[in-house]
Amino acid sequence: MIQIAVTKQVDSPADKVWEKVASFSGIEDYSPIARSVVKGNGVGAKRTCYMPDDAEIHEALSMVDHDNMHLEYEMFSGPFQLRITREKLRLSR
Repeated sequence: MIQIAVTKQVDSPADKVWEKVASFSGIEDYSPIARSVVKGNGVGAKRTCYMPDDAEIHEALSMVDHDNMHLEYEMFSGPFQLRITREKLRLSR
């Protein structure tokens, strides 16, 4: 299995960033996604992301740990040559 790690420093308070990221909505505000639609709230929420060319990425939120600012979601279909992927996001103060 191949693993890829991406680290990004953001010039904003961690609590503010976590509030945005943990909502699982508005990904287009901080990524190259053109728009997104979220159905549901919390673990089990489904998100469809639309790339600028209208290609769709389908994801589901699988874990949220607010105390440790850590979440995981799965991408279960999209335009990439990937099978199901598990994405992990963790913020640090």
